[in-house]
Amino acid sequence: MIKVTALTSGQNVPSTRFRIRQHIDQLRNFNIDVVEHYPAISKDKPAPFSYVGSASALSLPFKMAFSATKLLATLPGILSSYRTDVTWLSRGILLGIPTLEAILKQPVILDVDDAIWLRNGHIARGSRYLASNTQAIIAGNSYIAEWYSQYSDNVHIVPTAVDTDRYRPSKISSSTKFTIGWIGTKHNLHYLKKLEPPLAKFFRENKNSILLIVSDEEPKFPNLDSINVQYVRWSKENEVRLIQNMDVGLMPLGDTSWNRGKCSYKMLQYMSCGKPVVVSPVGMNVEVLEKGNIGFSAINNEEWYSSLSELKQNKSLRMRMGINARNIVLSHYSSAVITPRIAEIIRGVVKA
Repeated sequence: MIKVTALTSGQNVPSTRFRIRQHIDQLRNFNIDVVEHYPAISKDKPAPFSYVGSASALSLPFKMAFSATKLLATLPGILSSYRTDVTWLSRGILLGIPTLEAILKQPVILDVDDAIWLRNGHIARGSRYLASNTQAIIAGNSYIAEWYSQYSDNVHIVPTAVDTDRYRPSKISSSTKFTIGWIGTKHNLHYLKKLEPPLAKFFRENKNSILLIVSDEEPKFPNLDSINVQYVRWSKENEVRLIQNMDVGLMPLGDTSWNRGKCSYKMLQYMSCGKPVVVSPVGMNVEVLEKGNIGFSAINNEEWYSSLSELKQNKSLRMRMGINARNIVLSHYSSAVITPRIAEIIRGVVKA
């Protein structure tokens, strides 16, 4: 039995839930025992002293004190790594900035699912250091892998897996209206808000339709009639049921370097539940779209509007695309496919 210490970001952080935690039970079937440690204070949580202005003399000391508290919260996990064979590190102890990684039990596998090096120069330098001083890197897509391959010769592309037993189609829907869905955190709501013009046009012509938003914050859409917008606060318990109630899933993105590093997980969640998608053709979204007839890409307002209109008018097309989408996830992105690849990487660093 290979023993692994997983150092993750926080209890509800998506990279923790989907890239590491969901594989733990299945990895036991490969004689790999993973024990996860996450700090009580999430490493990505902003300091509560953000009200202190950036020019204030108190700002930097407060931030340093809060970062030090985060580091202390990781010590139990770091100490635990000395009782195991492998350390599986999500992004870095403080998001790419080298801190205590040098004292982790070797070998270390670094797992990265965002283009974190783009955040600032300090994180870029830290990411280069971590890449050069870990035994393997698991990258969420080809864009991330390409960057890390400059600093490591052991980089593996492993998409974020979907638990297809949990995210599955349902024949029962509680919605009687054509439902356009979006699920995500409040930090990405600004992409959805940019679709107000095509959505407003669509709802004027399709009265029996709604936009269902599942997030941790309720957005404001001044140009949409409130009767066409339904907000449900996200929870782990309701997310699958709400996706099942959608007729089509949206994933709008801006074409930026940061977004080219995204791992299309929102898109894959819709697809696993048998839903067609309309997405921006950015980064990994393009790779997923190319695997089959699963929906539409949209660049401008007219393409968003026309894609939604076609799906609304053609139920048989929605059904075919949804079936294709589900099959593609089962073949390429399900945890049943991804977990064995992770097991192989872990065994590889142990043997090295």
